[in-house]
Amino acid sequence: MTDVMEADLSSEDSIEPVTIDHIVPDDLEVGAFIIYEGRPFSFLHKDEGCAPLIFKSETGPPRLIELLPTEYIHKIALGEIKRPGRKNIAGLNAEPESYRHDEKFEALPKKAREVAGLKDLYVEEFARRIRDAEERGERFARNETNALIVREIVDAALPKDVHPPAMRSARSILRWLQRSELKKGSPMANVHGNYQRPYNRKISQRVLDLIATIIREQADTLPHALRPGIIRGQVNTKIKEINLEERLQIPPVRTTTVTSEFNRYDGWIRLAATKGKHAADLEFGAVGKLVRPTRINQHWELDHHSIDLIPILGSTELGQMLSKSALGRLDITLAIDVYSGYPVGFYPSFEGTGLLPSLMCIAHGVQEKTYVAQRFPHISGSLLAHGKPTKVRFDRAREYVGRQMARSLRRVGIGFELARPRFPDDKPYIERFFGTLENDFVSWLKGRTGSSPRDRGAANPAKEAAIELDDFVALLHEYFITVYARRPQRGLDWETPEQRWLRGLRNYKPRLLTPDEQARVDVLASIEVKVNAGREGIQWRNKHYQSPELQSIRRTSGNFGVRKNSMTPLIGRISLRDVGVIFVSVPNTDTPSEIAVPCTAAAAHGRTVWQDEVVQALLRQKKKNPQSKIDYEDGFSALFRRSIGCMGIKTDKASKLGSSRGAVTAARFTGVMVDGVCKHALTRLVRDGTALDLFGQLAAQDKSQAVCEENINAINTDDEDIVDIYDDMPADEIDMSDLLGEED
Repeated sequence: MTDVMEADLSSEDSIEPVTIDHIVPDDLEVGAFIIYEGRPFSFLHKDEGCAPLIFKSETGPPRLIELLPTEYIHKIALGEIKRPGRKNIAGLNAEPESYRHDEKFEALPKKAREVAGLKDLYVEEFARRIRDAEERGERFARNETNALIVREIVDAALPKDVHPPAMRSARSILRWLQRSELKKGSPMANVHGNYQRPYNRKISQRVLDLIATIIREQADTLPHALRPGIIRGQVNTKIKEINLEERLQIPPVRTTTVTSEFNRYDGWIRLAATKGKHAADLEFGAVGKLVRPTRINQHWELDHHSIDLIPILGSTELGQMLSKSALGRLDITLAIDVYSGYPVGFYPSFEGTGLLPSLMCIAHGVQEKTYVAQRFPHISGSLLAHGKPTKVRFDRAREYVGRQMARSLRRVGIGFELARPRFPDDKPYIERFFGTLENDFVSWLKGRTGSSPRDRGAANPAKEAAIELDDFVALLHEYFITVYARRPQRGLDWETPEQRWLRGLRNYKPRLLTPDEQARVDVLASIEVKVNAGREGIQWRNKHYQSPELQSIRRTSGNFGVRKNSMTPLIGRISLRDVGVIFVSVPNTDTPSEIAVPCTAAAAHGRTVWQDEVVQALLRQKKKNPQSKIDYEDGFSALFRRSIGCMGIKTDKASKLGSSRGAVTAARFTGVMVDGVCKHALTRLVRDGTALDLFGQLAAQDKSQAVCEENINAINTDDEDIVDIYDDMPADEIDMSDLLGEED
């Protein structure tokens, strides 16, 4: 054994000499980036021994390059390879410190660069005199006397329109010289420190909000009687009370802090004293003027937003896959509680911007979210927000400024406030929330479109779409509950929205819907109309409503008699999701009450107001009678069949996919997601499709194509005339705009 070992050690070929090519440079790790030939490459691996480094391209066509470590170091030295973010490597041609400082200097504000440049004039003059003295064999000392000489020379040489630094004493000039020598003449040497390091505010946001609240409370006082000293005394008194109540140690505020905040509010105070607080809020918006409320449900913000995502229709609640074809972008209407930052209500849909999504969002925010545990048992937690707000702020969109919005909110005792047009800062919290939702949640989903072509890049959202509608609703709930509501926020003093909401519950009990309001169907998502009731009942938009209870009301109210018999004026309420029933207010009663009067046309039951308008528009276009029950049913059936074909559902007749806009319109017409997040996204689609016997045909198609064709021919024997009438009118070519007009 010893002989063998000695023989191995004595052999020249037994041990390979270790060179630089045997090791990996210190700055390279798996995934590290380099720039070579103008393209980015990432480091993959290096085999043992004298093996090359292998890199793969990150852009363009796939490409691998192999470089020995010696070649890699040589190319780094020549500048052919650049290594961003390198660390712990010696011998590489690292950029000089001054070059990196120059980049930082150019990124500074113009004022900071100008002040630093003036200081450098004194430093350069001092350094020049030191060099000249050394060349002559003399010494130009770094003392205050010489600093004063340099100051006089530079001051005299400055142009008249350039003002020298205010603080340029002899000691200051010596400090500038010392910093410049330590940083080897870097332009960053004499930049003020506040421009080089982030400034962390030490004053709590709660204290600033408290100052703003005291100012707002005292706004009724004349401006000349409102002083920072008075505000400071009241704020410190309030801070003592908070420290005793909540066992905190908030320090008292200083006069400078109160004065600074008071000066920011100067314009607001003057306008509030002359025109009122509301006018001042609208004038100054949220640029440091809007203050968070003092309790939950005091102030909501509401707005619409188009989600940068293309989903697919997906499967039904029973697991039957309907379509994997991509739809268009869906919208979301969302309300947020300003005090806590908690998302109180939301309504994703294909309805766009209109009255229905707005009122459904508020209705969702008011109700208690007990459905979360039943629909999504895998989510740890629930949506805590509930109760009626004191007021809701929204912009001046058509659906917000109309009478129906005000009437709906008045029915349940909710106030509202209009923001200024074209001023998104009037709703800062909801606008910021939409940005967070896109960047933090939507951008990670398949099928995202991005907010611009640059964000989308080379992705194809229509082909990558894979998120089913109901799965998106589940993910949205999980994000709101487990991520957003439990993440600390700087604007909330690093509290989470969930903590702020729970703390607000200790001091305020949310207002729930009263039992009478809960008993009324769609008390929020409905419109009020003035109707006249006669012997034939009520006629509204080519539909008739009749019931014995309605005729009983006519006998006890309005004009009646033998000689004079006129229509009885009444107030009706129609749900935006179902025009099949009108709820008539009973007049001359001590407590408000309603009776339900059904529509005589069975085909109108379960139709939304928008669906009803589209069907009637089609019938008028085809010169059919909108009041005919048969024509109405046939028109809806034809539009429904074509709509599900546009969404990629295979039907009895071959139909090609429509455009993304057509798919969105088709999803809206078939009632996808119209019932809100409490129910499955395809509940209404399945209901109407089952009523038209479409899903039975789909099941038959899956079993046997031949049997399916026979069944389709048998089913469509009576429908041939209908197909001839309506098949030449694609769903996305019909005028399906929001035809709901303003009611008097």
